[in-house]
Amino acid sequence: MASELMTYWERCAEKRWGKHLSEFEHKLVAYAVSMTRGPGAALEIGCEGGRWSRLLAESGWGITCTDVDEKVLEVCQARIPKAKCILVKPTDKELPVRSNTIRLMLCIEVWELAHKRWLFAEAHRALEDGGLLVITCPNRLSWRGTYSFLRGTAGKWYPGTYSGWKRKAQESGFEILMEEGYAWCPFQRASDSRWVGILTRLEIVLRLRYLTVVSPWVGVVVQKTQPAPYIPPAGT
Repeated sequence: MASELMTYWERCAEKRWGKHLSEFEHKLVAYAVSMTRGPGAALEIGCEGGRWSRLLAESGWGITCTDVDEKVLEVCQARIPKAKCILVKPTDKELPVRSNTIRLMLCIEVWELAHKRWLFAEAHRALEDGGLLVITCPNRLSWRGTYSFLRGTAGKWYPGTYSGWKRKAQESGFEILMEEGYAWCPFQRASDSRWVGILTRLEIVLRLRYLTVVSPWVGVVVQKTQPAPYIPPAGT
């Protein structure tokens, strides 16, 4: 990938810490794909430059991509000409797809949306029966969440706990298929520290990924099930 075409977060993903996070998130996507009936319609929420969507498109998926940033959406469209790229607003509370049409939905590192009740209802509406949602959830009940609270930024980046998120998902008609915690190590997103390899191996040895209740971030794959979803209060 030419460096001049790379978005900011893609440049971060080339660093040691970014690669570690991306490898984990790639595992989530690969697992979800393996649990589907095969390629169908996919939606990526907050696609940025389309890293994940391009992987799906290369495997035969029909892609719809959304983002609030017009410039990165243009990069995504250039990379995936057949994708339907849609510019959305931060205030939108509806997904721009028809009901029961999406087989696989991605919402990776879109922290502002992860805890929104409307997202659960909209994801359930848009997904076909048995459809899958891959999402990463920030967890206030973690060291990163506590740090964000002390800085006064928890409301934006860590608006809720994973336990609360999981309850909302189940109330909304989803079954948890996979859940693992990650991002335990104290690195900035663009860190290229040599300590990344050592501390991330320690994370695996200590089995911290299974402590989802207190994990900083949690990667989750959920499946749409019946009955109909919980209807959230208006405006949430």
